[in-house]
Amino acid sequence: MTKEILVAPFTMTEMTHAMLRQWMNAHCVDQTEIDHLPKLGLMVSHCNTPVGVAFLRHVEGNKGMIDGFMCDPESPIDIRRPCLDELILELIELAHKNDMTGIFGLTVNKRVEKRALRLGFQLMDHKLVSLNFNCSTWNILDNT
Repeated sequence: MTKEILVAPFTMTEMTHAMLRQWMNAHCVDQTEIDHLPKLGLMVSHCNTPVGVAFLRHVEGNKGMIDGFMCDPESPIDIRRPCLDELILELIELAHKNDMTGIFGLTVNKRVEKRALRLGFQLMDHKLVSLNFNCSTWNILDNT
């Protein structure tokens, strides 16, 4: 890790809350998710400027699920790439320190997929199924 890149535990403050809301808005992510982020989180900065965050959710099987992985879309790619690589490497270390047996993540972003493969992750053939209770077309339990 270079001196310009610093990965540190994430702390929710008014400033970081506002920053996450701005990044979530830029990435078209539902901002209500901000209230449900895991407690284990890291933030990467370059020259004291936040570049990205990632959180680790402890799930069944003693695994860690990468959650809330996002970056400042305004940060230049030549800064963002090494910062996000370092962030994921530190997240792997955080999982080890918390006695997790492995980590995984879900993404639709091809750049995230390429980063994961470059850092030793494997693509799985699993399919994600999801049901959004807030969707107006979901009414299977409505028997009226």
